[in-house]
Amino acid sequence: MNPSLKNWTKAYLQHYKNEEKSFPSSEIEEWLYQQLKESGLIWGVPIQLISSKPVFFDKWSPEEQYKIIVTDFIFLITHLFAKSDFSIDEIAIQCPLIFSSSKNIEQCIEKQSLAKNKQWLTHPNIWASLSIIYFYYHLENTIISDIYTIKYEICKVLIKAAISNNKIEKEEKEILLNYISSAQFSTKDEKKLLDQIQRQKVETIKLNILNSHKLIKYLTFDWISLIILIDHKIDKREQIFLEKYAEKFDLSSEYIDAQLISIQKTLTTHYKKLLPLQKKYSLQSIHKIVSNNLTFLLKKNLGMISQEIEESKELLYLLQRSTKQELNKKEKEKVKEQIYDILKTIPSLALFMAPGGSIILPILLKILPAKLLYPSSFTNEK
Repeated sequence: MNPSLKNWTKAYLQHYKNEEKSFPSSEIEEWLYQQLKESGLIWGVPIQLISSKPVFFDKWSPEEQYKIIVTDFIFLITHLFAKSDFSIDEIAIQCPLIFSSSKNIEQCIEKQSLAKNKQWLTHPNIWASLSIIYFYYHLENTIISDIYTIKYEICKVLIKAAISNNKIEKEEKEILLNYISSAQFSTKDEKKLLDQIQRQKVETIKLNILNSHKLIKYLTFDWISLIILIDHKIDKREQIFLEKYAEKFDLSSEYIDAQLISIQKTLTTHYKKLLPLQKKYSLQSIHKIVSNNLTFLLKKNLGMISQEIEESKELLYLLQRSTKQELNKKEKEKVKEQIYDILKTIPSLALFMAPGGSIILPILLKILPAKLLYPSSFTNEK
């Protein structure tokens, strides 16, 4: 199967049907959104197929991989709602109704999957995840605003997020331009958005369009978080902005922290793919971004973490000993394992597991109260 050749969707559908599938019986929207995140579509990069993984996936170009992932979700959602077997022809009837595109299923998928920049170079379309969400709500028979209007309102919120600290950084501007240029807006609407970036003043946002459907809320909030995280740190004004929109979207503070950790994990693992516009980013600078924001989240939960460590006599003993001498391999593993067990009990840090988890311990040792790590010093002072 070659995703660049004619009728490739029929071959892929056959492969899809040969794979065993299972769907959750409840919380479908949460499950679907998690699949979108794991696939990379939320971030505009091909990370992995969800329903299956053909051995030739890694041999395709990023653009071909992205098309296959989009197709995979179209099949997955069709399968979710299908009362019987389904065919390419049946999907081809639905796609033009939703995407206002060609009746040819492959042309329709290509239009939703790929976009062109100002140099007319093709790249994965960041808006593909919204198209998949729109497809889901269409098959569910849920009434929703048109996709063009949703895109426009999301862009306004993202601009507002970028100026939340009174300055649009270069990295933020480049990402905003990618969103706007890939959205297929009219010349007039594109100019209006660019003017708002230039003036750093945003039109009134129609929040009812963004907060009336769970998947749209999740997507918008993740993209707001990405814009804010991209410039190395979250300052107080940006944190206030995040909390304000979490409240508007009826999302808890635990949800905010969990999503930030999730994005940091993705940045750490896929930074080369995620930041094609920011060539200057290295693993070291991404590590710095993650460290800064993880420090913020650990400090936020420091009281609870310190109490849990104090109650775990073995862990406390090993941490105190590590300040005087190097632990052996077995002891280090024991510390790491017990620290993870504690973090799992804290909702905002529960998602932070390897890869990327190795930076937790050094940060934690720096911010834990001295009286916890150096009890003898405090005893001598008394």
